[in-house]
Amino acid sequence: MKNNLSEIIIQMVGTILNGSPRSLPFETVHAGLLMAQVAWNREVDNDYDAENEYLSLIKKLESSHKSLMDAFIFQDSELLINSMRKFKRVNYSNDKRFITFCGYDKTGKLKVTSE
Repeated sequence: MKNNLSEIIIQMVGTILNGSPRSLPFETVHAGLLMAQVAWNREVDNDYDAENEYLSLIKKLESSHKSLMDAFIFQDSELLINSMRKFKRVNYSNDKRFITFCGYDKTGKLKVTSE
């Protein structure tokens, strides 16, 4: 039985934050989830490249929340993604699920879908 992907993603995001995800603003957690999805998928598929997509979203979040990146252990999103890639490689190297959605549903519950 495979581990719950939502729980794994929360673990991954927790490794790059300067605090608990529960104590941080939604936008910060959202940025972390976005980077976790990119990190996971890059480990599963070497040809996966969502750089333009995720960078524009991160920049939008940063522009509306100036201190967004202060909550992370690095100020550079690529360093954060590489850190989470290492986490996946070390802990879940055999898990080849590709994440197609990572975010909160209408009830506020984290939902991660994969194929």
